[in-house]
Amino acid sequence: MNDPLPSSLPASPTSLRALLDLFVDPAPALARADRVPRSGWVPYLVLAVFQVFVAALYFGRVDTSWLIARILSHVPRAARSAAAAHLSVGLLEGSTIAGVVLGTGVALVISAAYYYIMLILSKRETTFFRMLSLAAWTSLPAVLGSVAALAIVLVSGPHIGLSALEPTAVAYLFHIHPGNRFYDAASSFSLLMPWTWGLATLAFVRLYGYRPERALALVLIPYVIYYAVIVLL
Repeated sequence: MNDPLPSSLPASPTSLRALLDLFVDPAPALARADRVPRSGWVPYLVLAVFQVFVAALYFGRVDTSWLIARILSHVPRAARSAAAAHLSVGLLEGSTIAGVVLGTGVALVISAAYYYIMLILSKRETTFFRMLSLAAWTSLPAVLGSVAALAIVLVSGPHIGLSALEPTAVAYLFHIHPGNRFYDAASSFSLLMPWTWGLATLAFVRLYGYRPERALALVLIPYVIYYAVIVLL
């Protein structure tokens, strides 16, 4: 079911052209990513390094006293003193950077495991590492969110909330704050996610012979379940 790659394309999916192709000509880029699973490190490193850089820049520019006071203002009054005793800029910066590096990696592994199981159940030949590579490459549009965050940090003053690190999140765009019933869902849903869904759908249609509607359903099912759970519970 895998279509041969056009001979004019470079063999290495780690080239700059492979990164650019994902945005302008995604089908060949996804085909190469599927055939060379180790290339999945490329988009992961691009995402992680860019996000870590933006986070480090943010903590270097923000008014830390203002930031801590802002965070504590969302903590219930009864627990505020205890939270203040443990909250520090170092903790915030460390947890943010660790969340970027580990959180991104864990999310990709979970997506890959889900894709691998679903493809095996549908009797399609693949490997976990091929799915991990596809999960990583189809997540690459998220780097545009980091570009937007970088621009916001550079043009803003020292009084800028942590939510600015996720400027494409619904919570940031529509000013949904902690305490709102939909905050968890809105803070984790990015306007760039449909782009990722489209790339994953294209990959399963072109590389594994799924009909478009079935490929889209395969991609969306875990998201529908996840957001239903966090909104309803």
